[in-house]
Amino acid sequence: MESALNQPVLVLNRLWQAVHICSVRRAITLLCMEHALVVAEQAGNFSTYTFDEWSLIPGGADD
Repeated sequence: MESALNQPVLVLNRLWQAVHICSVRRAITLLCMEHALVVAEQAGNFSTYTFDEWSLIPGGADD
């Protein structure tokens, strides 16, 4: 589990431009503090979700 938490996550700004790379651990922290949103693709469309919204999507928090 430790190595999964250290995997890289791309951080995007409001214009969807890449601005930084952080660890999964840091991304989850930002998400729980409501400083970030999850970007998820479904059927070719990208949407943003809070952690609570994302955790309700079937397979969302498991991916």
